[in-house]
Amino acid sequence: MSTDTRWWQDLREEFPYLQDHIFAWSGGQVPIAASVRAAIDRVLGEWDANPVTLAEREWSVFDGARREVAALFGCAIDRVVVSESTSSALFLATAMVLARWQRAGAPRANVVLHWECHPASSYHWLNAGKLHPALTVRWADPAAHEDPVEALAASADEETIAVVATHVAWRTGAALDLQALGEHRKTASWALLVDAAQSAGAVPLGPHADYLDFIGFPGYKWLLGPPGTGYLVLGSSWLDEQSPITGWAAVRDFPVDLTEFRPQYGGAGIRFGMPSFIPLAGSLAALELLNKAGIDRIAGRILALTGDLLAGLDRLGFEPVTPREPRQRAGVCSVPVPDLAAAVAALREHRIATLPELNFIRLDLHAFNSEEDVARIIDCFASLRG
Repeated sequence: MSTDTRWWQDLREEFPYLQDHIFAWSGGQVPIAASVRAAIDRVLGEWDANPVTLAEREWSVFDGARREVAALFGCAIDRVVVSESTSSALFLATAMVLARWQRAGAPRANVVLHWECHPASSYHWLNAGKLHPALTVRWADPAAHEDPVEALAASADEETIAVVATHVAWRTGAALDLQALGEHRKTASWALLVDAAQSAGAVPLGPHADYLDFIGFPGYKWLLGPPGTGYLVLGSSWLDEQSPITGWAAVRDFPVDLTEFRPQYGGAGIRFGMPSFIPLAGSLAALELLNKAGIDRIAGRILALTGDLLAGLDRLGFEPVTPREPRQRAGVCSVPVPDLAAAVAALREHRIATLPELNFIRLDLHAFNSEEDVARIIDCFASLRG
């Protein structure tokens, strides 16, 4: 563990909840940070003081959040789209791929879904398969190859228009090798859509952004912001595509001639109307916290804390389904327990905040967690062994 501790201690101090709780559900929804609350309160104050000018004065949070996401990914701000969630981000990506396919005449085609797809990325395509008879939806078979990337890529063929992948599995925490998947994308004709709900904010995604067509993720969870926020990072080749989402706020100047539609370029033009300024202000503040801490330092600390946690659980005889190899995981840690109700009760008694996920206890540690948090979680699980 690095001896440079001030940065993560500063981050930890942003969360009053951590004074008397251990938080272990960053893959679900983090506590509110002081900076996030202050940003939300500021907008509420503006609304209270002068509601007439709210719509004019708060566009800075919309562009500011996009700018911070661009900084996090090391990409141009034009590639960043504001959405409400992972689902809405990946719905947009799905709609853009379908629009391109339909402009090509909608020939017989298929889409490949990763076996670890969350409904946030799979339901759009299952629905599209019902709406478009020429489109077949197929689930990749993990048994097709011992390497997960090869198994996923093996399901694609010359009629595939999209491969939909989950970077970090929400059930097990297993991470897909995006670099290897990107190598397949370089020589393929299909679009690559990535659900990064369990990795954006926990690991650096910037190195992969140039060869992924779409990366969708929420502004809460690992990105520390409020619910109701999300983002989509577009691949450069999609910037000139006309968005299937249109609204008055998408145009360059308003009011304009109502008989014409001149959208803004890239992510700025993919919106309906008035943004959700209140949660966006909180998301902007949260993204600023992340970028100040630095995604490389955050990722390193998450991997180290999770590694210590996994080692401790292994010593107790538990069998987490999360991979032990650092490059094969991020922050999600899933532990099967023999008595789920007893485990939930013990966690509550120890003031450890998390929720079960299916039959697992999720123990998702962020950079604001401490080594003492890890030790107390391990002590709690030791009590379950009796």
